[in-house]
Amino acid sequence: MSLKDDCRGTIKKCECCEKEFYVLLYRKDSAKYCSRKCYGIKSKGRVAWNKNLTKETDERVRSCSKTLKTKYKNGIFIPWLKGTKGLIKAWNKDLNMKELGYVVWNKGKKGIIKSHRKGLTNKEEYGIEKANEIRQKISKSVRPSLERRKKQISETLKKKYISGELKSPFSNPKIMKKAIEKLRRPEMREHKRKLRLHQIFPLKDSKIEVKIQEYLKLLGVDFFTHHCMNIKHYYQCDILIPSMNLVIECDGDYWHHYPVGLEKDHIRTKELTEKGFKVLRLWEREINTMSVNDFEQKLSGV
Repeated sequence: MSLKDDCRGTIKKCECCEKEFYVLLYRKDSAKYCSRKCYGIKSKGRVAWNKNLTKETDERVRSCSKTLKTKYKNGIFIPWLKGTKGLIKAWNKDLNMKELGYVVWNKGKKGIIKSHRKGLTNKEEYGIEKANEIRQKISKSVRPSLERRKKQISETLKKKYISGELKSPFSNPKIMKKAIEKLRRPEMREHKRKLRLHQIFPLKDSKIEVKIQEYLKLLGVDFFTHHCMNIKHYYQCDILIPSMNLVIECDGDYWHHYPVGLEKDHIRTKELTEKGFKVLRLWEREINTMSVNDFEQKLSGV
């Protein structure tokens, strides 16, 4: 019988008698001898597999091997690979779920199964307090991994820019020119302004703004902060008192050019008065020395 390579095994040479023998692929590296006789000749002086074992364990292992051999010979114990040719296929290939005995989880249900709380937010479902707790838990669990990922990305990009693997698209003058032209379009500017309406600027209130807010709370006046004013040059005012139809602006001495003021501030006051709003502008140095009574007099004088 001639030996040939196939998809299940290969032909190797015995290290003892140099005869060719067939080996399965998974034993390709470990198989070195064609028979036990050759292995016994080459393994003189080696330690036996059953050394330091008791007679009872040795006898039990040998008896188990004998019973397995007899089962294989008589056909009681059939190897699962017997009769298979080529690649071994999965046992459940080409079988239906019914044949395997599985029951589908959505059996008997019609249409798309909708969630019981579809279209509801966490606030509507659980309330404001629990919704805030859920948000904090998610942010605590996700934030560290996001920050780590951002650092990794920034470090890799820096290395690539330094080595010259990556080049910024804005280094090309043509691309840069197109980008600037796109940003300067009146449509883009209008789009940016509309987006900014829904954002709160700044994220933190200044000290003078906080002081005026505290005075209003002491006086029991209802107010809004950073409310968007729908005028031609629309912006977010510092404080709006709807009951008095009054806008309070807390201007910093440095940023708003004391005592002259900025041109855009004068334009905004003019547009607000035309719309029917009263405007009260307070300078930083004025607020710092102001008491509650002084502020109350200013409100009544408007």
